[in-house]
Amino acid sequence: MDSTEGGKMKNRYKKLVQFSYKKLKTILRILPKRNRGEPPAMELNDIIFKFQPEKTVQVAAMFLKLHGGSMNYLGLLKLIYMADRLALERINRPLTGDNYVSMKYGPVLSRVYDFIKGNASFNNEGDALEIWKKYISNQERRFEVVEKRYKVTLLEDPGNEELSEEEEEIIEKVYNECGNYDRFDLANMTHDFPEWQDPNKLNPSRKVADIENIKILEAIGKDKEEITKIKEICERKKYLDELSMKW
Repeated sequence: MDSTEGGKMKNRYKKLVQFSYKKLKTILRILPKRNRGEPPAMELNDIIFKFQPEKTVQVAAMFLKLHGGSMNYLGLLKLIYMADRLALERINRPLTGDNYVSMKYGPVLSRVYDFIKGNASFNNEGDALEIWKKYISNQERRFEVVEKRYKVTLLEDPGNEELSEEEEEIIEKVYNECGNYDRFDLANMTHDFPEWQDPNKLNPSRKVADIENIKILEAIGKDKEEITKIKEICERKKYLDELSMKW
């Protein structure tokens, strides 16, 4: 066989492959998805973001500064949650990296709530609690007046070095839209978030239920591909952090 005939056969083979591929794509478009023999979708494990205590204090402090220096702790919890939620929507990561739970009055940041009560969520987070206590008062239960008893106050400005300009804009947007609502109105607003579930129905004995970050991402409209990328970036960052600690 000479080179001319070999070249013709290669071209015929190439056209045949291209024809077959185009035909296959047409068939796949026409067939319903259930007939394509596609494997079932894999369930993603939840995404665990790194908690950032210094940044969390600066987020809380910025809300307190915008509100005149003090605020009912329930309102503060709702506003920080809303800011974390908006950050997930806009920049694919929360501001705080805290854990979230469903409680009676809506979603709550677990660690921040414990700090407000003067507790550390985990045994190794005593330092984080001390950072909080340096800048923000605990829930002031000593007051007899109920309105004062449930307020937290900014003791000292922690600055904003941990916050990017975009993150500050997120905080300002949340405060401008929701900062002057009553705390119970804010709680009712968060009840409309799809990720919140009534804990009394889910877990009456605990009266609290965990909220997965993936559920929040789905609720704000992230698709599976976007969620997978967020998870990969988060795990890569965690690996690099652990590697840097070893050195």
